[in-house]
Amino acid sequence: MRVKSIGLVCPFEGKVSPRLLEGLAEWSGVQFRELLRPDPANVDGLIVVTRDPGAAVASFLNSPVPTLLVAEPGTVSDREDVRFAGIDKVDQSLRGVTLPEPGGDLPAAMSDTLGGEVLAFKGSRAAWIHWSCSGGGLDLALCPPPAIPARGYLHDHFGTTRFLSLLPWLDFVRRVRGSDGWEPETRQACIVFDDPSLYRPRYGYVDFEALAQHASAHHHHVSIATVPLDLLGASRRTAAIFREHRSVLSLLVHGNNHLSREMARPGSPQTRLQMAGQIIRRA
Repeated sequence: MRVKSIGLVCPFEGKVSPRLLEGLAEWSGVQFRELLRPDPANVDGLIVVTRDPGAAVASFLNSPVPTLLVAEPGTVSDREDVRFAGIDKVDQSLRGVTLPEPGGDLPAAMSDTLGGEVLAFKGSRAAWIHWSCSGGGLDLALCPPPAIPARGYLHDHFGTTRFLSLLPWLDFVRRVRGSDGWEPETRQACIVFDDPSLYRPRYGYVDFEALAQHASAHHHHVSIATVPLDLLGASRRTAAIFREHRSVLSLLVHGNNHLSREMARPGSPQTRLQMAGQIIRRA
């Protein structure tokens, strides 16, 4: 499988953090190449950071590869809700949805969408616009690139308080990566039950066989939180249920001796490795 590559053009020093590119590369398997000019040769997509979105759109409408333009308006905090359009270009999970974003940034102002389809609004401003064209599509993200510090993570900018600055990047990288990359999980949820006994196939109202059948029918997963010492008394029938339904039913080990904050205590890598080894041996 050939590794896809995306060319990045950013004439503004420090506006795209290295950790952002590292995180996207780790998540997707795509390689990023920093370019001095937007040359589509030998890349599968382009990301261009610009301070003149209107002019950039006019320049890249005929780009031969998928292109993401990112406005660099400067970071200004904004608490307006994010409203996604109810059109096919928006992922089905977000189509027509309005979400609060109290920690988000204000999009650059753009009075004319130049014939593009607005995928998302931040308050009354267009925040993400798409143009369909022969080269694979042109997107314009009007929020600034997420500033991820060297020890930061993508998920710090993709949660309940902020997400819109990162979302167009994730969508674009996934699109360039193509169908041979990450595919959405068909299971839409994981339900966790904390510490029911495995000594019998049923613990109170928790019937492991019934849970597995329900998970299979409704496309979700069930995890039973446990510790290795509790597995010593598991019945043969209970163990068989977990083996037979392993695609929808699993065990989630959340400790070794079941002590408070046991796995969050400071310790050397060797100590943690020894604990993991003991958990495996006990299980």
